[in-house]
Amino acid sequence: MQYQFDWGDGSSYSAWGSSTDASHTYSSPGTYQVRVRARCSSDTSITSAWSIASSLTLSPEPSTPDVPAWRADLRKGDILLCRTDDSPFFTLGFMKNAWDWTHTGIYDGAGWVIEGNYPVCRVTRIESWDYPAMTAVRIVRVIGATSFWVDSAVAFAERQLGRPYDFGFWQKSLTGRGWYCSELVWASYMQVGVDFDPDTTVITPDEVAQSPLVELVGEHIELWRGWEDVDDYLAILGKCPIDLVVTDPDGLTTGRDDHANPDALYVEEDFDENGDTSIAVLFLNRKEGQYTVEVIARAEAAPSATFTLTVVDQGTETVLVNQLPISDVPSEPFRVDVTAERDSPQVQDHPIRVGPNPVPGGGCVFWISEPLEKDAELRVFSVLGSEVFEALIEAGSTRYPDSGSWNPEDYAGSLLANGPYFYVLIADGVVIGQGKMVIQR
Repeated sequence: MQYQFDWGDGSSYSAWGSSTDASHTYSSPGTYQVRVRARCSSDTSITSAWSIASSLTLSPEPSTPDVPAWRADLRKGDILLCRTDDSPFFTLGFMKNAWDWTHTGIYDGAGWVIEGNYPVCRVTRIESWDYPAMTAVRIVRVIGATSFWVDSAVAFAERQLGRPYDFGFWQKSLTGRGWYCSELVWASYMQVGVDFDPDTTVITPDEVAQSPLVELVGEHIELWRGWEDVDDYLAILGKCPIDLVVTDPDGLTTGRDDHANPDALYVEEDFDENGDTSIAVLFLNRKEGQYTVEVIARAEAAPSATFTLTVVDQGTETVLVNQLPISDVPSEPFRVDVTAERDSPQVQDHPIRVGPNPVPGGGCVFWISEPLEKDAELRVFSVLGSEVFEALIEAGSTRYPDSGSWNPEDYAGSLLANGPYFYVLIADGVVIGQGKMVIQR
């Protein structure tokens, strides 16, 4: 007996053969009606009718999603950091500079990020860390980490899933019943002897990012909130429709697709809130020397469009080009000479402490180590960054209040709730003292 197949895709029938097994390659997915017939091998004129067709459905091969370049080298045990508005580490910008990372988690190697988050430790998909869901993310990796370290750290973090958020982030612990984000990351690697923060106080996401025990793996940064409030920075600003590539004095470049300089940010944002996106290349660690600025006209720019190029150095603005036609973009880069940093306001550092701490029902006193040289402001903030109290302390003072004690209260005179708070002492806009306190009536 011999058999012949009709594959149902309009192609030629198969050759006659004695086997009931046959193969065929289809050019595209779809549903095909496959038939077979038989004939006598000794008398090939005796042939059967075609069989009832059987439906064969071929589905498209599942597509493999493109992995964004920023996490192309992401591995199990890597640490992710991001900058968000809703972190307790965010809004105290004058206490920590605008480079602060405010949230962190550990990658499990299977598409999930383990996070110490509110209300409980949980996992989130790695895709939720992509742009535009997040606009500032960095990956760091423990230098020289062995597979044992990585597996142990991830396993520890996974065992904490479901545990509550730890609001006591003025300290860190390996034995607490809950975790804040950077405490969980720290504890996971501390299990194998990797200590990102040897002191006994709080461990912040920024301390993880800046630890000498980690190295940069990748990042994507489209928007960095908070930089506008920092005076000591260098910014190259371009009003569209242009792109910028800026090279610092050490030859490190920064552009839309070029992030060779780890200490620079390429930001696209509607700074003027007029619907037009502008470009800013930001350097908070400004260097003395010459920066070169290459201006590139965007392909979609209309011939009649104009652009403006501005340099802001430590708060001083210099316009290099104002409303120049896009057709006149120079072939040579602009050159910006940056001199030594200007002197910062000379304000004596006055360590400030509060006692007793924790603060009992009887109140507390803020003690200043030396008499103030000028008037200063005492400000108290909640852990979410909201200012809850402010008081003027006059020059010459060494304590607040001048007599008696301060029973912690807000602007309306209502007693502050129990819990952690931050306090800062500010003179001429500069923080000259700061600390943490816990109210425990």
